[in-house]
Amino acid sequence: MLTDTSQRILDAATRVFAREGVCGATTREIARLAGVNEVTLFRHFKNKAELLYQVVMRLSGQYESVFEGAPMETTEDLRRTVEAHVAMYMRRLTANEEFVRTFYGEWKRYPELCRCLFVESSRQVRQKFIHYLLAVQKKGLIRDDLDVTTAADALIGMLLVGVLRRPFTDPEYSNPRFSGTCLELFLRGIAP
Repeated sequence: MLTDTSQRILDAATRVFAREGVCGATTREIARLAGVNEVTLFRHFKNKAELLYQVVMRLSGQYESVFEGAPMETTEDLRRTVEAHVAMYMRRLTANEEFVRTFYGEWKRYPELCRCLFVESSRQVRQKFIHYLLAVQKKGLIRDDLDVTTAADALIGMLLVGVLRRPFTDPEYSNPRFSGTCLELFLRGIAP
């Protein structure tokens, strides 16, 4: 459980990292925005890397509960579960769009850091999604020849690219229309 001070520091760090990136963000600016001094910041987080890690883990929101106990008897069960997963993922992405956009821009500068942060933050939910798809595949609700790992990553990739492209496509279609289209493409592509 985070203290109020830790929460304020993480909120400030999220804004500073989103605005300045890894290199430009300073603990001094994060502390200033949080209304604490740097000594207090370092009492709560040992360094900038740990602070960044905690920001990413918090933003990932660990929403793998979508798959816990999810029904898998009918194609309608499959649709509802994948739809809930897509809706939750899109809420997380759009709520943190500036942060996500900044860090994908940092990918070339800090490939190992960004890869570690983004892969680790989504590992649990990704695995639960893949396990869910494998289970419904065994029940015959999706194609037998489908590589479910690739299919799961393809869906998330489509959604992520849609959010990253949004400034260019905003007048053409809304996020709900885009995510609904991705959902339909995915479900039709995995259907037996």
